[in-house]
Amino acid sequence: MKLHLCCGNDYRAGWHNVDFYAHSADEKLDLSVFPWPYPDNTVDEIYIQWALEHFDRPEDLIREMHRVLKPGGLVRILVPHKDSLVACAPDHRYFFTRLFFGIFCDANNYYIRQHKCLFIEEEYRVKLLYGHWTPFDFIASKYPVIWEKFSFSFFRPSTIEWAARKAIMPMDS
Repeated sequence: MKLHLCCGNDYRAGWHNVDFYAHSADEKLDLSVFPWPYPDNTVDEIYIQWALEHFDRPEDLIREMHRVLKPGGLVRILVPHKDSLVACAPDHRYFFTRLFFGIFCDANNYYIRQHKCLFIEEEYRVKLLYGHWTPFDFIASKYPVIWEKFSFSFFRPSTIEWAARKAIMPMDS
């Protein structure tokens, strides 16, 4: 099974499209209520874009995604970077940087050990302009922490794209 969470009007054939508001969704589901109605280790892939920033505790959604994904299952997330123009929209509850996604890939991190949620990062990309790739995107993606600290305001990232696979916790193997 492949889940397309918070699908809105972006209905994808071959996916189980989930949204609380969209009429075209295959399933109406409030993703902030846990646990989701999917058994552990049953989902092959999860895709969510422009939605995670609307939740008060996006880390809880990441943990729930980890629960339902099969080992090696893929999650793809697109969110606005904290420095983007749209990050401060009135309905956005959380701001994202490299650090947010990095903690889910560090087996020694306290949060990961406490909640048993570990991913192996496949891709972390930053876009500087919405919908367009620039030559600077490669540098901003390769060195995100440095770029976030030292770039000029007109070179601020707009979008974060993160892809990772569910890992087995070292203490579980």
